[in-house]
Amino acid sequence: MKKLPVLLCISLLSACAPSEVPSDKILERNGIKYEINSQIPFTGVSTDYYENGRLKEKYTYKDGEQNGLNEVYFENGQLNWKGTHKNGKLTGLNEVYHENGQLEFQTTFKDGEQNGLNEGYHENGQLLWKGTFKDGELNGLWEAYRENGQEEDFFPKCYQNDKEVDISKCK
Repeated sequence: MKKLPVLLCISLLSACAPSEVPSDKILERNGIKYEINSQIPFTGVSTDYYENGRLKEKYTYKDGEQNGLNEVYFENGQLNWKGTHKNGKLTGLNEVYHENGQLEFQTTFKDGEQNGLNEGYHENGQLLWKGTFKDGELNGLWEAYRENGQEEDFFPKCYQNDKEVDISKCK
């Protein structure tokens, strides 16, 4: 009798968990994802695995559009990319990793466009470049660096509305 409440809780939790479906069982019609043989837009998690059994990718959907955390992995199990979608558009911080596990770059999205700080890194972890986007366009000061940390030739640069302008406009 004492096990009944525990079993009931487990049943309720598993019923509320999003369904996980292999990605080859999901298809797209007019930009919306559906499970094969379904007329209802897919809500749940789509997954794909490498032949070695490791997770390759995991995408979250709501009403047929990517919505929530999404992840892609290298075959060795290291995280390759993670990002968040809202209503089918990238939003928030998105990160890409080198195969050795070091961060390769990170950028912030708003409504599907890059918006905010954007940084790239060498495989050794040193900063490669940094700059900002506004509404999907280069905007502000951009810097670039070599693996040893020295600034690259011809940098820094200044951008406004995706066009390079005089550096004094960024100071």
